[in-house]
Amino acid sequence: MSKQSRRKKEYRQNASKGHQTIGELLRTSKYFANYKTYQEYPVQVVNSQFKSGREKFDWVILDLHIVIEFHGQQHREPVCFGGISKEEAAENFKHQKARDFAKRIAAEDAGFSYIVFWYDEDITEDLLLERIEEAQYQTCLASRTPPAEKKQKDPKHQEQLQKAKVYRKQQYKKQKERRKKHDSRRRSR
Repeated sequence: MSKQSRRKKEYRQNASKGHQTIGELLRTSKYFANYKTYQEYPVQVVNSQFKSGREKFDWVILDLHIVIEFHGQQHREPVCFGGISKEEAAENFKHQKARDFAKRIAAEDAGFSYIVFWYDEDITEDLLLERIEEAQYQTCLASRTPPAEKKQKDPKHQEQLQKAKVYRKQQYKKQKERRKKHDSRRRSR
């Protein structure tokens, strides 16, 4: 997938239905109309400290500092895709869990909310909005940890994290207000 197609309606040839569903919801929802959404976005661009240049997030909304991942069955349990042995499937699963964890930590360390949708979920606009709201709320709570418990990082990084948290809180409030307006309009019809 080329860099230009990350914002277009194109998907890689092996993109799952769940990945495509999330993409369509992000493109068609009025809540995200003013935000650029990127698919297959490099983890290293979000967090330059991430070692592997090959890993990508399924979806990223940079303005809102949100990462959205769609996890298939292989993220939850060993799966014998392509006729591989159970031992290979177990080893692949172990590596998959480690990659998932590393990507989550990379996103959270960069001040991004991390959201996961599973292959067996019915992904709707309401569920997407609910997960985003919940993730941003959790991120706001996490930002309130006493300074003594936080990891010591360089001041420039700390400043970027603080700006991201303030921005996310503002966006969360705006999104909540838009949703309230939308819901009140729906009820008044």
